[in-house]
Amino acid sequence: MRAIYEYTAQFDEELSFPEGAMIDLLRTDDNGIDDGWWEGRYQGRVGVFPSVVVDLLSDGCVSDHCVQLFFFFSRMTCLT
Repeated sequence: MRAIYEYTAQFDEELSFPEGAMIDLLRTDDNGIDDGWWEGRYQGRVGVFPSVVVDLLSDGCVSDHCVQLFFFFSRMTCLT
């Protein structure tokens, strides 16, 4: 997914990234509830961020490479 806005973490568990960053999506919910905070990885760091600052690209793929997405603790591979 791509960051459509810059986000600066306010707490240690949050993830900072610049506008345009390509983020690996790890989780969109907590125990089946999407509270608007998603978990992702950017430049080797894992943290949560508000879902409104990112845009999912087609099929969840963020580039011409294969990206692994994790939804509901199950693994799904997305091939482009």
